[in-house]
This record gives sequence, structure tokens and C-alpha cells, in this order.
Amino acid sequence: MTSLLRPKLMNKLSGSANPTLADVEKRRAAQMSSTTLLDRFQLANVITAILALISGTSLLHNGLF
Repeated sequence: MTSLLRPKLMNKLSGSANPTLADVEKRRAAQMSSTTLLDRFQLANVITAILALISGTSLLHNGLF
């Protein structure tokens, strides 16, 4: 995760002291896409955890039903 986000963050830090409106909008769009990506990652993580819980319970009780 760090290796993916670090270059983007370093590019944001090396900006000029007085960014233009286009730069601000570009950064906002990049931030929104990063947020969407992290939301999808968290959703996949929750789904995986729930499936692991269901699988473990079904193995413990010899099936779902």
C-alpha cells in the first residue's frame, strides 16, 4: 500500500507555494480517486472476513444447514 501511495503523496508535497485553481482541482480529483480505491479495498476486506467467518463456522458444524 505504501509503495503505491508514496509517489503520489511526494508529488503533492513538491507543488508550488501558491497553486492555481487547475492544480487544486487536479489534486482534489486525485484525492477522490484515492478515496474510492480505499473504499473498495475496505469493502473487499470486510467481504473476505465475513466469508472466512461463514466458512469456519460451516466447517465447525459440518455444513451450513
